[in-house]
Amino acid sequence: IATVEGSKCCTDHPELGNCVPGADDNPNGGKCWTFCTSDCEKGGICKLFGDRHHCHCLCWFFFNPIP
Repeated sequence: IATVEGSKCCTDHPELGNCVPGADDNPNGGKCWTFCTSDCEKGGICKLFGDRHHCHCLCWFFFNPIP
């Protein structure tokens, strides 16, 4: 997993408040998706943490596939 210090990617973002799965992680204007795609091309999801959902920006995975 490759991350950059201070990056939004691979990070939980509870500061955005609660989110609704299927709405806030929708590529068409969802809160998590919109926030995360400004720095992370993989976008973001609304993820369950304990008893609440909040935004998580997805990680980049770098690999060289073996032919």
